[in-house]
Amino acid sequence: MKKSMISLLCLIGFLLITTIGCAQQTQSDIPKIDISSVVKEAFITDKGYTGELTKYMTEDVFAKTNIYKTYAVNDLIFKKP
Repeated sequence: MKKSMISLLCLIGFLLITTIGCAQQTQSDIPKIDISSVVKEAFITDKGYTGELTKYMTEDVFAKTNIYKTYAVNDLIFKKP
């Protein structure tokens, strides 16, 4: 009984130490980069594939994500609300 209690306490201590150690290793010093403006421009720009977008994505990716390239938004059959 006493031996199993000591083993259990050792196991709990080991798990606690490894959990704390792993949590400290996952913290990163890498800054977060905000790409929302680039993504927004890629989706809704009607200016086409600009020089600014060439820094971040290929023309093929732009053609597949841009709403004006994917759908005929400016077509006269679509009525604006």
